[in-house]
Amino acid sequence: MRFLSWLWNRGTPSFVPDTSDRETTDVSRALTPQKVDAIMRAANGGDTRDQCRLASELLEHNIEIAQAVSTRINAVLGLHWSFEPADDSPAARRAAEQLTDEIRSIDSRGQADNFDDLLEDMMGAVLPGFSVSEILWKDGGRIAGFNHIEQRHFSFLDGYTPRLITDDCPQGLDIHPASVIYHRFRFHGKDPVRGGLIRPLAWFHCFNNGTEKNLLAFMERYGMPFLVVRVDETTWQKERHNIKDLIRNFGSSGGGLFSKGTEQELLQAANSDGSIYFRMKEYLAGAINQLILGQTASSGDGGGLSKDGAQDKVRRDILESDCRRLERTVNSQPCIPWTNFNFGPGVPAPRFTIDHAAPEDRTALAQTIAYLSRAGFKADPQELSERFGMKLRYDPSADRVQIRNPLM
Repeated sequence: MRFLSWLWNRGTPSFVPDTSDRETTDVSRALTPQKVDAIMRAANGGDTRDQCRLASELLEHNIEIAQAVSTRINAVLGLHWSFEPADDSPAARRAAEQLTDEIRSIDSRGQADNFDDLLEDMMGAVLPGFSVSEILWKDGGRIAGFNHIEQRHFSFLDGYTPRLITDDCPQGLDIHPASVIYHRFRFHGKDPVRGGLIRPLAWFHCFNNGTEKNLLAFMERYGMPFLVVRVDETTWQKERHNIKDLIRNFGSSGGGLFSKGTEQELLQAANSDGSIYFRMKEYLAGAINQLILGQTASSGDGGGLSKDGAQDKVRRDILESDCRRLERTVNSQPCIPWTNFNFGPGVPAPRFTIDHAAPEDRTALAQTIAYLSRAGFKADPQELSERFGMKLRYDPSADRVQIRNPLM
């Protein structure tokens, strides 16, 4: 990672990764409980490099984690967001309009990330616990875009604030707060190295790897034909290598070469159908979904995975907390310095909001309107048209549908 200071405040990334930053080995390779424990111990001391690398690699190597994290991120990205004036003053309204136009006009075809990319990168902090993106400032206090910096380039050895590891500063570089957006999850208090879901998920992934290896070994032992060749002592001494090659030519089927005087005994477990491995995999998959989404695929109430919308797949309180967390970060970091640069400290900064309200139950609303109508109350057709998303008009000559009150 290089810090090109002469590019700062020119609308282009000043924190630039180098080809030497590419990892040639995976920290998740041959993951064992001892290795997971070593990674967590190093992170506890502030060295989060391997923990952040593991968080990134699990999205490539574990389908359950990748699917659940993608669902949680997309649930937020699918919501409508806006910048609202902080008050009714003309200056506050101008600030909100100008910031909205500036953010929506960011061109992401070049090196800069747009605002939707920024939100996706910020939500990506759910595993490592934090996310850092550079604000690409231009002359005049305008924002040209954003530049995400991978979490593995930061260190917390000297405190709770991330320090960027660069080629020229291997001990860590202090970053000006107004130049970056630092977003983090507080799953474990103020310590960001313990704030991500990577810590429990690393153990789940490790156990799942062991289960899959045992399952594959079981399938190889009991699901494939096994060729046994018994030969006398003379053939064993002269032809055993040729016979081994012959056995290998049978393909993926197992095989063994024994002398006639050799005795073998295979001790089998009481449960030899392999279902225990599948039950373990189902348990781990359910635990992963429960941890990331707040519910499993079999959840019924509160928005189970059987519903259609991406927002229904994430438990409502988790979705709302993700949105509020993003709102706090955006409001406190890019909005305030942008307003100070462009309008001065006397103008309140625009408020970033995400519409995370639960969708209205139209069936229940229609039943309520029917009950009120039977009691003599009439709803406004214009308001009903807005609530139902279709143009409605009242026809007094139409036959009324009798709806039974479910409480009676």
